[in-house]
Amino acid sequence: MRRSAYEIILPLMDGEKEIEDRALLVNGLYGAIDVVKKDEAEKFAAGNFAGLPFALKERLMLRGHLTRKDEAGELADLALLARIYRTIPARSGVGLVIMPTYDCNFRCPYCFEQHRLKRGQSWLDRTMTDEMIDAVFTALSDYRKRGYALDGCALYGGEPFLEKNLPVTEKIADRCKALGMKIDAITNGYDLASYIGFMEKYEVGQIQVTVDGTAEINDRRRVHKDGLPTYDRILSNVELALAHGVSVRLRVNVGRENLKRIGALIDDLKARGFIEKEEKRAAEEAELKKTDKDAKTRRAHFSYYFKAANDDAHPEKNISEQDIVDELMKYGFTAEEAIDRQSQYSVPANGLRRLFRKEEYPPA
Repeated sequence: MRRSAYEIILPLMDGEKEIEDRALLVNGLYGAIDVVKKDEAEKFAAGNFAGLPFALKERLMLRGHLTRKDEAGELADLALLARIYRTIPARSGVGLVIMPTYDCNFRCPYCFEQHRLKRGQSWLDRTMTDEMIDAVFTALSDYRKRGYALDGCALYGGEPFLEKNLPVTEKIADRCKALGMKIDAITNGYDLASYIGFMEKYEVGQIQVTVDGTAEINDRRRVHKDGLPTYDRILSNVELALAHGVSVRLRVNVGRENLKRIGALIDDLKARGFIEKEEKRAAEEAELKKTDKDAKTRRAHFSYYFKAANDDAHPEKNISEQDIVDELMKYGFTAEEAIDRQSQYSVPANGLRRLFRKEEYPPA
């Protein structure tokens, strides 16, 4: 009998405070998460399995924390679970990420697609042709015939919501709508006002829009190709989208230049009413759901989060994800609130919450 090679032993936390007499056993292979007494965790970590109560040993064996398999046996289980995952959940659906054009009206200095600019404007001006769109959706139809479910379509770029590209984007959306595919988008938000009718017609569920701080910093980092200011127009368009029922997830790319200005951005979002309006919307929707579980408010959901953006050309400007959490806590957030606003840690944190509330199984 041995401890699993995929075992992680963690302190059990209540908010920011450690629960002194309990510990958490997490098995990364089988997805098992169990709370045990602190002294039992210490015996387990030291390999003193004889010192554990019989019932606990049985439970840890059933859950995969303790095993009679050697490392090769566990590795074989990992390979089997990976094959099952690829065969059933991960391969049961097909989604799309479509880039209507490489062109963009921004020239952000940290953009990982800067290489595209070297090919010249004639190359950037090209958009997806009708033949390209036909080829994509012919392939999708073939997947459906083979039994795959069709998931959503994310519009990406370049900038997918360039005003001049609206006809091409509509052709893509028409094909998605015919197949019952929901549409989301990642956009810089600058031309968003031109797409309000589009988003209503095609019932766009959510868009991601980026700002990098208040106007002074954002306009240096989210740079319009013609040198125009961007911040106020972006947030004006965000408010317009929310009022027309399109959910907005506001992303903030953070580097050393704007790390200390996180708090100023949050203050400005509050001053512009985004936070208060979202709180009222959420309360209204919660009340509506008491009589109709599918009820939604006319105003859409607004959220924001922070992501460490790496600048490969200037690594001295880079920060860690932990730096963001630390800065949010300095602003006044609890550790849990800070994690919820940080891209790397929020997803697993929410997964653990759903797991402990028994709302879903752990991922394979």
